[in-house]
Amino acid sequence: MWPMNEFYIKGFSEAAKERKIEVQNLLFPLTVELSAAETEILTPHLERLQHLGLELETFGKNEFLLRSVPAILKNIDNEKNTSRYHRASSKRRS
Repeated sequence: MWPMNEFYIKGFSEAAKERKIEVQNLLFPLTVELSAAETEILTPHLERLQHLGLELETFGKNEFLLRSVPAILKNIDNEKNTSRYHRASSKRRS
């Protein structure tokens, strides 16, 4: 694993244990579209994800709005990562 990833994971894990995760609100929420199966898996965990700094709001049948991310991820291109996820997810479904 890349050393910087270990640094982030360790810091995030400690913050999660103490429930002191800093949150970065997104200026413009990102729309995340999932399959019905993925929505079924995700929905029961929305509250837990919010405690981890990921605020997802239901927005339609299989869509969610991503409103915030853990501040430790604030410099990551969320839109780019969301697009990567969709491409990978599409390949798995094919």
